[in-house]
Amino acid sequence: MRKNIRLTPREEEVMRIMWSMGEAEVRMIIPHLPDPEIPYTTVASIMHNLEKKEFIRKVGKGRGYIYRVAIPEEDYSKLSLNRMVNQFFTGDYKSLVQSFAEESKITADDLREIIQLIEQGSSK
Repeated sequence: MRKNIRLTPREEEVMRIMWSMGEAEVRMIIPHLPDPEIPYTTVASIMHNLEKKEFIRKVGKGRGYIYRVAIPEEDYSKLSLNRMVNQFFTGDYKSLVQSFAEESKITADDLREIIQLIEQGSSK
């Protein structure tokens, strides 16, 4: 996955459905969208864009296609987090954690757990 790829909000919405399903035809996505009135052609266009961005792969199935996830959700989440930290905190994760701490969105127990995870990760 190229690091400069960004998904539109609608593409992310469709990818969340794809990640939960693993594979799907266009018509299978529509009922899971918040706006089920969205036209089939719009969803097909979104799927085509996701395929061009290499997030999904198209596989022939009879006269139609089935789409399969090509990028795990965890990989995209990590990439998105790194992009956010670089954009808003100039790549400084310490500033990110400090921001959460100052807004009281992170507890002392959370921080201890984060430290433990960091220590486990650095010992690998």
